[in-house]
Amino acid sequence: MSERMLSLRRGQVVVLVPLLLLILTSLSPIITYQNRVSELQENDQPMNVSGQPWDQLSQPWAQYGRTATHNGTMPLHSVNGGPGQGNVSDISEYGIIDSPVVNWQAFDNNDGSDAYGSVIGDFSNSITAPEAAKERCGQGDLFAVLILSESNGNGFDSKLTIISGDDAKTAWQVNLGETRTIRSTPVIFDVDDDGRMEIVVTYDTAAALVVEMWSPELICSESGWQTSGHSNEKLWSYSNADYRIGITSPHLPTSQSDHYSITQPLLADLSLDGTPELVLALVNDNTNDPTLVALPLTANSAPVADWEVALDRGTHPSDPTWAALDSTNTAIVLTTIDSSTGSMWIWRVDGATGSLDWERVAIQGTDYDEDAPRLRLPGPVIAQLDNDDAPEMILTVPTDANGRTSGQGARFIGMEMTSTDEIFNFRTPNGYADAQPLVVDTDDDGIHDRLCWVTWYSESSFNFNRKGMVGCHDISLQTPLKEWSRDMQRGAGTDNDEIAVSPPIWMDLDGDSTPEIIVAFGKRLWAFDGVSGASADISNAWSSPLSLPHRAWAAPAIADMDGDGTLDILIGDTLVSQRATDLAPLADGRGISFNPAQVDPGQQVTITGQFSNFGTATNDDSVDAVILVNGVEVKRQRFDEVKPIAPSGEGGPQTFSVDITAELGIHNVELRLDINNNITEAREDNNIVTSELIVVEPYVVRIDIPSENQRISPGSSSQIAIDFTAIGSKTSDWTVTWDDSNLPNGWTFDVDSASVTNPNLQPNSPHQILFDASIPSSALGDENSFVDITVTLDSDANISFTTRLPIEVLRTRGLSIVGPDGLGTTQGVGRPGYDASAWIMVENLGNAHESSTSIDWTAPSWGGTPSLRTADGIEVFSLDLDPNEKVELFATLHVDSMTQLGSSTSTALTICIGSGSETICENMDINLTASAVVVSPIHSRTLPNVTLEWSVNADLPA
Repeated sequence: MSERMLSLRRGQVVVLVPLLLLILTSLSPIITYQNRVSELQENDQPMNVSGQPWDQLSQPWAQYGRTATHNGTMPLHSVNGGPGQGNVSDISEYGIIDSPVVNWQAFDNNDGSDAYGSVIGDFSNSITAPEAAKERCGQGDLFAVLILSESNGNGFDSKLTIISGDDAKTAWQVNLGETRTIRSTPVIFDVDDDGRMEIVVTYDTAAALVVEMWSPELICSESGWQTSGHSNEKLWSYSNADYRIGITSPHLPTSQSDHYSITQPLLADLSLDGTPELVLALVNDNTNDPTLVALPLTANSAPVADWEVALDRGTHPSDPTWAALDSTNTAIVLTTIDSSTGSMWIWRVDGATGSLDWERVAIQGTDYDEDAPRLRLPGPVIAQLDNDDAPEMILTVPTDANGRTSGQGARFIGMEMTSTDEIFNFRTPNGYADAQPLVVDTDDDGIHDRLCWVTWYSESSFNFNRKGMVGCHDISLQTPLKEWSRDMQRGAGTDNDEIAVSPPIWMDLDGDSTPEIIVAFGKRLWAFDGVSGASADISNAWSSPLSLPHRAWAAPAIADMDGDGTLDILIGDTLVSQRATDLAPLADGRGISFNPAQVDPGQQVTITGQFSNFGTATNDDSVDAVILVNGVEVKRQRFDEVKPIAPSGEGGPQTFSVDITAELGIHNVELRLDINNNITEAREDNNIVTSELIVVEPYVVRIDIPSENQRISPGSSSQIAIDFTAIGSKTSDWTVTWDDSNLPNGWTFDVDSASVTNPNLQPNSPHQILFDASIPSSALGDENSFVDITVTLDSDANISFTTRLPIEVLRTRGLSIVGPDGLGTTQGVGRPGYDASAWIMVENLGNAHESSTSIDWTAPSWGGTPSLRTADGIEVFSLDLDPNEKVELFATLHVDSMTQLGSSTSTALTICIGSGSETICENMDINLTASAVVVSPIHSRTLPNVTLEWSVNADLPA
């Protein structure tokens, strides 16, 4: 990172706010690309505001000029940026373009994209694609949104088009119908916060102004993009017959070539509530008054304007621009010009309410001109020109007072936004201004100190031959001082091509203290050294302008569109990139292939490596590619010339192969490119690809039984699904059999009548067979058995596979302990010196044999240890109960001879069965009383007509 960038970061930290608005990306931008997420800070221009604004930099370049302030915000980059030998996903700053080349051109027509601006979006969440084609279907790519005009026989239809950034393929397109040429740049915005981008497009038809919102669904397969059939993806359409976004230009060569003066839509958070609105600078067809309109954006229905402001001075409006005046107030600023006099006015409108804060503020000292604007009127640029918190703005007066004569070119005015005070006012050496200027902070103090501009003029009064001029002024001085200016000579193309419509951008191309200026003019892309203005002072590659396929009227957009970690410049439908080789295996795992795809042990297999040059330049030295198997090199081949593939070149895939004998097992196969590091590439993290060569026996079947044992309730049946999967290399016929001879009597197991037991098994394609199993109602819960399932190869009965399917009775568990009244309590008596006893009954409520796992007592107050005994007095230490078995027992405790008659004690009996999570315990409360008389047995259960006997035991008086 250059010192200029580092210092810029430090300068921005001084700003005492946690969240900066829209343009303030130095603290908050996140550039997120699928599969390569880089949280890259932005080289932004400072402004002291706070709040919770909408972050428009969540998209790479979502509208004309990228930010609503139009002040030249750029992605973070440096001469040492990019991946180098690391991973693109790990970069902290982008690489720069020090050797430019045209990467691709999306359209074949003469003029390219119609819009005056370029936009780039991340549509990764809107893509539907199979796993096998994810990389070819835009994974990790950015997309350009373009406008294309095509003849319909009677006129021209305009088509809204999405182009993939890596290969320039049309990913999505809709026909907007017959329109005027659409010069207004589309806007990219996630209107419903679902991660899927919407597109807002604004244009004129012969009858009305139209604003539409589209929600693209990008559908892709292994054969490519489904570009058509998207007409139902329009969310809403707004039209108004009273307004136009384009008005006839007073400049004869412009109007005669059917060009209109058209403004650019603005997406801005007018109320600082986190939801942006669309602001349009229009002209009322009935009154001819410029009008400013703010439209809320929703996904549900066409909007109703939040406010409309008629501007009653001037004939042509400029682009609107947004600024935050403080943490709660915003403003929209624009200028208007009278095409018959050249007079201009400034307008400031409150963002939230539409109230006219400045009305009819005249710009002093304008030139008399009956021909302005020539093509379009540039809007204000928001800047920080002093040390206060409030922002300032820079206005463009586009006229040239003395035509082509040097000395009186277009004028730029620095002005406060909180008052109408001028900060500076200067003229360019020559030319008209149809493009907004660029502000730069060169000394890293948070204040813009340089203003760069581009103008154009006619060389002669006898023809329309035109030249361009670019330059930079030091605006830190009370009287701005020209640092440098340079002419841009006429190139090929028509006269109108040399109207300077595309604004300049800055990029640090050489790492010195002042960034370079890049501008598209005519049919060429120019770069000028930030210090001297001399192109040759940058590098040999930039010493001459780069030829473009057609005129460059569109404002550029800058992002890493082809995924190599280096910035690209999109100018309309043309992408300019770094000239570099980028060797990589074919996408989606196609870099390594095997023939045959499924190989048997001992068979010969051919391993083929395939790669292409996905870069923009042919390799400048020979490269070696190798194939390794389990880390051992088995093939090396040298390639002397690998040309870039489309769209950057006409090259194709490079292949080389090796034959090996397959051995049983899983083998790691690796393709490595440029193993000797002979060349410098755009990225090197994609030079290696690996794959697995899986060698298995030809005939192997896996039998998948249910993961849990089959438990069936007595007297019922269950359906059991078993999957048979060929995991060998061959497709063949098999027969499924089963052995149920081990099942108990009454148990049944048979195949479901709809299942096929003679399947043709294809590798890795499961075949399911359903079986019905049933058990009788007499089956006990602890019974279990099994069935052996066998699958046999039809062509060789010696090849078979067997698995054992367990079948169990669903076991139920339950335990009951009750006293004489059927509840969990019992009473007993005992004479002092003898045992006291209380009757209980224990029952196994389950369907399987149970044994007690513990018998526990609480300590009685009389002392001693209680015990369980049978009616015969035999002590019971553990219980063994059959299903539904009941047993009568007596809880017994010795009564000490000194125990007071009538006294009582209690104890709690706990009996448990089962273990772990299946443990079941029951409690019984037992109360015992000391008595002089005891009846035995204390409780009897009997049937009617049965004779019972009791004995009475007592101590008689002496």
